[in-house]
Amino acid sequence: MAHLGVPGAGPPTSSGGPSSATGGAPEPSSYLSVQEREGYWVVSMHKEPVNSLNLLMWQQLEAVLDRAEAAFPRVRGLIFTTGLKRDVFTAGNDLLELYAPRTSAKRYAEFWCTSNRVLCKLHRGPLSTIAAVRGACPAGGCMMALCCDHRVMSSQGAIGLNEVQLGILVPKFWALLMSQLVGRKAADKLLTTGKMVNPAEVRPPLHVSVCWICVCLGASAELEPSCRPVHQMPHGAFFV
Repeated sequence: MAHLGVPGAGPPTSSGGPSSATGGAPEPSSYLSVQEREGYWVVSMHKEPVNSLNLLMWQQLEAVLDRAEAAFPRVRGLIFTTGLKRDVFTAGNDLLELYAPRTSAKRYAEFWCTSNRVLCKLHRGPLSTIAAVRGACPAGGCMMALCCDHRVMSSQGAIGLNEVQLGILVPKFWALLMSQLVGRKAADKLLTTGKMVNPAEVRPPLHVSVCWICVCLGASAELEPSCRPVHQMPHGAFFV
């Protein structure tokens, strides 16, 4: 097992030395750490206090995705989880990135372009991706989870696009993806109320996609046995 921070300079390396894919060890990351398993990586987010997704966080996530895709098929999947002690997967986009007095037109555009690229890569890339949701997962965090292939929630989990509760519009394509996954009727209710749903509510009566896998987890690490079969699928299965 390998474990070190990844800022985007390179993939995780074994304890014996730097990865042969890059020829050198990456610089440490302030927000992400990566553990290498057999065939997949576990990416932990640890940006205190609530893993808010600012521009740098999205850039680092994109760098990890790019490195993992470059290592495909040796690396076939990613598990995203929280490295925080509190029960928060991610609180979503950092509101300071959206607050005009604290940003600029250039940074605002870069923020949305970067976050959209990451979400597209999660949704359309060759890797099998799993969001291990422990705790709160609103707004941009929910969208990150929706763009993954599978979602696993802890008993403390709560997920949803709750922007309307803050007076913010839900981006059009975020709403469309939720509608595709949970059904038009359920999505309309969730989007117009900003409701955050817990594991007990995320099940067939709510017309939720079978991709939503809800189990009670004491810690994110406990989900790995249930995720491992996904990452051990044959190479060609990712292109069916």
